[in-house]
Amino acid sequence: MEQRPSKELFQRRRTPYGIVLRAINLYLSGMSLRQVAKELEKLGVKRSHEAIRRWLKKLGKAARQTA
Repeated sequence: MEQRPSKELFQRRRTPYGIVLRAINLYLSGMSLRQVAKELEKLGVKRSHEAIRRWLKKLGKAARQTA
């Protein structure tokens, strides 16, 4: 069973938890960071590719700690 990241990782963030997970899912499906940023813009969420990269870095670190 796949473990979902804890919402505590995203406390005090300006981007809702669901949007962050959506962005990560898009990236893992093969999209580039810039393509993911453009997809988020279509949903009304303006974030840079660098912000998305930081989400991935933070989430990866948390996943390694729980594994």
